[in-house]
Amino acid sequence: MGTPQPHSTRRPSRYGGILRVATILTLLANAAFARNVILLIGDGMGFNHVAAGRAYAVGSDGALVMEGIERHGQVATHSATSAITDSSAAATALATGVKTYNDAVAVALDGLSLETILEIAKSSGMATGLVSTTRITHATPACFAAHEANRDNEVQIAQDYLRDSRPDVLLGGGGRVFSSALLGEARQAGYEIVSTADGLSVAAASATQTSKTLGLFAYSHLTQEIRRSEASSEPHLWDMVGAALAMLSVPSSDFFLMVEGGRIDDGAHDHDLRRTTLEVAAFDKAVEVVVNWTQAGSARQADTLVLVTADHETGGLSIQNPDETLAAGEFVTADWSTWEHTAADVPIWGFGPGSEAIAAQMDNTDIFPIMLDAISAEAGTVVSSVGKRATTLGAVKRAAATP
Repeated sequence: MGTPQPHSTRRPSRYGGILRVATILTLLANAAFARNVILLIGDGMGFNHVAAGRAYAVGSDGALVMEGIERHGQVATHSATSAITDSSAAATALATGVKTYNDAVAVALDGLSLETILEIAKSSGMATGLVSTTRITHATPACFAAHEANRDNEVQIAQDYLRDSRPDVLLGGGGRVFSSALLGEARQAGYEIVSTADGLSVAAASATQTSKTLGLFAYSHLTQEIRRSEASSEPHLWDMVGAALAMLSVPSSDFFLMVEGGRIDDGAHDHDLRRTTLEVAAFDKAVEVVVNWTQAGSARQADTLVLVTADHETGGLSIQNPDETLAAGEFVTADWSTWEHTAADVPIWGFGPGSEAIAAQMDNTDIFPIMLDAISAEAGTVVSSVGKRATTLGAVKRAAATP
């Protein structure tokens, strides 16, 4: 893998070098242990995307499930080399706490691999999972379980999954990426391969502590909600989340799960308000599944850190017509300022052990230490390109938890 060249002198992390390590060690010293960590990412979802989804789902006077989460703030999203991030640089910041160049998949400016929160969780004995409505090898999920110089290296990303990080649950689209040879490799690595919503339900119902599931439900991305037929064999995002929770939470398993509502971004790039709005509503249904799961009565389920955020804003969406009051099922009047991403801050909500670290104004690199703090994993080594050196964060063993 070639060494990428930085395009500016911007620091790759606001916690570069000693300052970053001191911050994380302070967080670890005041750890609020969580049995599980769930990170939900709305790709391209800015504040006005949420407002559009709210108006459609529950009416202007209502609130989405994610908006009812007690702790909240806003997050700056710039990458190391640009005021406007792409999904891979943003996801790398979320997954590793380090800013990098656009297109990078969990590698630093100097090309060195960055240990991700999923890998840290895995090394501490937790189960792990990735769920997305995009190809499962697309930019956002890739940055949690692969290391590549460019997000377009999707075959190599799939190989990274199967040969190195081996998440227990991989659910999304992307059948085109997995050749027959790669599918054979997946089976050899212990994965059950499913391709329909019904198959996923069966796999979830029969999951054991050693099960691994690779769900490939579409040739490329999953079909957007507005284009779904009732006869579709694809699971919805909320179906995949429910199945992932069932598979990852078999007796005695603690877990890390990343969920991406990946098609909000596509609708916004195309300035298609209805597509975008329905994807936000679907993402909120997935959040609702998670919230309900944490409240189902088990102490182990309640002991879960849940974070809901976005990687960036797409389209410069603004809501027009201030005199408009909408009932559920109606769409806002809106306009767009760009076909691309913007530098606008994005929302964050959270609850559970460790969520007290959420602040009114945050950087996307602040989210990784919150997750690391909550799981207090065997931290291993996180590579920072500041000074091009590896820094050991220490070994804080997970506290024994009562089932």
